[in-house]
Amino acid sequence: MNAESRLVYKLIEKGYTISCAESCTGGKVTAAIVDVADASNVLNASIVTYSNEAKMHYLNVSDSTLEQYGAVSEETAYEMAKGIAN
Repeated sequence: MNAESRLVYKLIEKGYTISCAESCTGGKVTAAIVDVADASNVLNASIVTYSNEAKMHYLNVSDSTLEQYGAVSEETAYEMAKGIAN
């Protein structure tokens, strides 16, 4: 069983859902998840925000975080994760 299948079935087992906020991966994480037959039971939402403007608009990433740390940073990824969770 591949990693994606293990993830989906572990989420089903635990009764959890997952949402993805992607940027430079271009949706590949979500694509891997949806390739698993039962993914519809756990995948809640996914968004690809490639531009800084989209990160700010859809995921509430702050302009100051993007200016100080850049789009590809732990700080920006953290704010993206918070944004999709909300």
